[in-house]
Amino acid sequence: MSMALLLMEGFEKLGAALATFLVQNGAICIGIRDEDAQIYDPEGLDVEKLYENKLYDGTIKFYPGAILDSSDIIYKEKSDILIFSADHKSLNWYTPEDIRARIIIEATDNATMPRAPIISKEKSQLVVPDIYACPGANVDSYVEFLWNLQQLGKLDNKMLRISLGVNKTGVEQYQLEEEAQLPVQTGSPLSAIVNLSIVNRAAILDTLEYILAEKKIFNYTDLFTIGTDIRAAALIIGINNIFKSLYQHKRFF
Repeated sequence: MSMALLLMEGFEKLGAALATFLVQNGAICIGIRDEDAQIYDPEGLDVEKLYENKLYDGTIKFYPGAILDSSDIIYKEKSDILIFSADHKSLNWYTPEDIRARIIIEATDNATMPRAPIISKEKSQLVVPDIYACPGANVDSYVEFLWNLQQLGKLDNKMLRISLGVNKTGVEQYQLEEEAQLPVQTGSPLSAIVNLSIVNRAAILDTLEYILAEKKIFNYTDLFTIGTDIRAAALIIGINNIFKSLYQHKRFF
């Protein structure tokens, strides 16, 4: 990561946090494209100061050096990493031809149009897809879905066992990692909120750790000789898991 040149699309909470984290670990953020303006500095931007200005003004367009242009021109600058963290379909079918970044990361859902990753693959660029880079929202939604069904009494016995198992495992892991009990009186309203928070946080972290540690994705790119097409490898694994689950539970009709 040391001295890696970084370009960012989006500078809200996610984009700003990613840029700050990567800069703190040695990257140089040379450009940011936001909803109404963009800024480029080959020497590197002060992302923390820029975000302070964004919070104060509600935009980056008043920051020194920013230009009122929301086009894709900044993507053409030479860089090592290009991260899409805001808009859907930011990378359209013709933009990849001019992108010079070696690694493209979809840090938001559906950041690229279908044709774009194919062009990037042909240029030997590594595209880290949303299904791998940002599954958090989907995992959180699923945990919340199970919780709501459980509260409404709509879970069948099988789903209830799964839900309780996820919650139990998550709480146990969280408590072991924290090595401390929260000083909240049992049965109080705050206790219910804290317990729900623990369950959600622990279950999400546990699930994300399993997803992100899954080395099969990279093994499958070699197994199926699909080069840098991580998206295809992830989809192959997902479809394979679905059929395994259907077979194991005899759900074929």
